[in-house]
Amino acid sequence: MEKLLPPAVHKVLSIDVDLSPDPWPFETANEAAIAAHFSEAQKRIALLWNGRTLKLTQFRFEAGAFKGTCLECSYAAFLAWREWGAPDASAYNLFGSAVLRSAEGALLYGVMSERTATAGQIYPPGGNLDPTDLTPDGKVDVIGAIYRELAEETGLAARDVRPADLLVAFDGPRISIAQVFDIDRKAEDLRNSILRFSEASEDQELADIRIVRSREDLTDPAIVSYACAIGAYLLPPGRL
Repeated sequence: MEKLLPPAVHKVLSIDVDLSPDPWPFETANEAAIAAHFSEAQKRIALLWNGRTLKLTQFRFEAGAFKGTCLECSYAAFLAWREWGAPDASAYNLFGSAVLRSAEGALLYGVMSERTATAGQIYPPGGNLDPTDLTPDGKVDVIGAIYRELAEETGLAARDVRPADLLVAFDGPRISIAQVFDIDRKAEDLRNSILRFSEASEDQELADIRIVRSREDLTDPAIVSYACAIGAYLLPPGRL
């Protein structure tokens, strides 16, 4: 069996991602199988809908500069690609993550609800890029997408947070652009506020908020590997 490399985390100085008009060959070649797979998935996942999403097909990362190109595809095609083990090795799941850091330096990760396609998994608030994340000149606004997901999942707005480091986590077919946000509130207060927001929302994507105070808190196997790597990068040794 091929040994997978552990996730790698780096600081990002600039992002330049554009959109190609080309179709995704994986989607066009597997149209019937993708439709059947999605039909079965809808029976299991309450929030599943077949919207449009963006997937990275080429990129380079040099001296802190991330440059790449995305294609537009259906969510059904992305879900099949992901659950079939990313058979098209030329594609990557590029997405944004909002890494919340409390006043005492703890990180807050979301526990995904049973209503989502990643039920039970633990990772920072975030999600897929979609066509609404395009700028007027055709660029993919990854940072804007992070702020959108921040508001949708936590109820926090730009005025509530201070952007700190911008990171990239390379994790096999997953690439997370992670914006660290510092917040002048204690972790427990933040957790309670986010849970109240989630419980009142229609989607209720988050079942809980996990407070990560030390690298030892990252040993839960439900914490996705890229989220573990980001936590290990940001957290000092010992407990906060």
